[in-house]
Amino acid sequence: MGTSGAGRRAATFCIKTFGCKVNAYESQAMREQLLARGLREVPFAPCENEAADIAIVNTCAVTQTAERRSMRALRRARDIIAPGGIVIAAGCAAAYPEGLAKIGRHADICVDNAGKTDLARIAGLGSDPAPAAGISRFEGRTRAFIKVQDGCDQRCSYCIIPIARGRSVSRRPEEIIEEVRRLLDAGYREIVLTGIHLGAYGKDISPRFDLAALCGRICGLKGNFRVRLSSIEACDISPELLSLISSSARMCPHLHVPLQSGDDRILKAMRRPYTASEFLAKIEAIRSAVENPALSTDVLYGFPGETQDAFENTLAVIRKAGFTRLHVFPFSPRQGTEAFGLPGRIKKTEMDRRGEILARVANEMAEAACRKYLGSEAVALIEHERDPRTGMLTGYTERYLPVIMDCPDALAGSFARVRLEEVSPSGIIASVLESRR
Repeated sequence: MGTSGAGRRAATFCIKTFGCKVNAYESQAMREQLLARGLREVPFAPCENEAADIAIVNTCAVTQTAERRSMRALRRARDIIAPGGIVIAAGCAAAYPEGLAKIGRHADICVDNAGKTDLARIAGLGSDPAPAAGISRFEGRTRAFIKVQDGCDQRCSYCIIPIARGRSVSRRPEEIIEEVRRLLDAGYREIVLTGIHLGAYGKDISPRFDLAALCGRICGLKGNFRVRLSSIEACDISPELLSLISSSARMCPHLHVPLQSGDDRILKAMRRPYTASEFLAKIEAIRSAVENPALSTDVLYGFPGETQDAFENTLAVIRKAGFTRLHVFPFSPRQGTEAFGLPGRIKKTEMDRRGEILARVANEMAEAACRKYLGSEAVALIEHERDPRTGMLTGYTERYLPVIMDCPDALAGSFARVRLEEVSPSGIIASVLESRR
């Protein structure tokens, strides 16, 4: 492995990330560890002139598909990206016994989620002090994700993540606030708070300091920025949090609230902590407290024993809730979870049919949400990427509506006041009225 110094190239590394925003955050933290030790990052791609010395695959285990993609990336790393180098499997697929047994043969080193903070030492790069807790930038992104919490105590019957991540643990608020300051100083204009069970933030902190209090502290910082929550369970949305979202211009009026199923029997089998009517009551409480909120959700279909009536109940709740976005996932049996051995598996043909129905409903709801705001003004954070269809710059409004704008690259990374004019396959076509750097 090359090292930095006169006449020698710096050792190189590359990272491939799968899965959630927490994984994306942890990849950035690993990146900063390696950069602090003098390594140089290269793309996770074949290179005739320079193979990577270290290839890291930050794996996901939430579904069989995610795990298979992670394993394919590990094989690719071994064969063509870092031949002769060190291949490291990190993350959830390396953090529970069945996953580790499958991916271990494709990697030189396996690192569970806790080990990510000590990756440089594990990779044999010495025990020099790591960078300050947290991250100082977010490579390749306009919005910065901040992990404020890890692990989950909820134990849904289909989910492997509590086994891979362990119990809920919150970061100290002072550490988070300092990290937010660093990212704001680096020019990031949207802070996305994320966690495995975000709404559990602070339950293990004494004296008690919950998510609403953390958001309030962040909103009190100086600068031109906004705060978004990544995903929060309905039962964790407190009146205090809704009051802050309603009253603070810095809090995005957008909540991602996982539904999973709209059938009470299936919800109970999933070990979800609410009934369909309780979920809808929370949605109504959000709409009563926050002016014109945008609400998105996750739906897991084809859970063992999900009858046609149960599926129809889910469709009914989706329509009553009036979501702006719908993320749809088929049930994926995860060995080690309670649901793995449940009878009543749904046939593939029926799974495909339900998936097609939900995909159609998702498209209809997304288009309806976009049309609802046509003619209005919004504040968009402009991304660095251009839409491949039109060549326009892309962005998201405070309500997480996708927009495309005909404007110069110089505006990327900044806010703009825009008028929403036309729905297109790439999002809402918007005209820029004013740049707000």
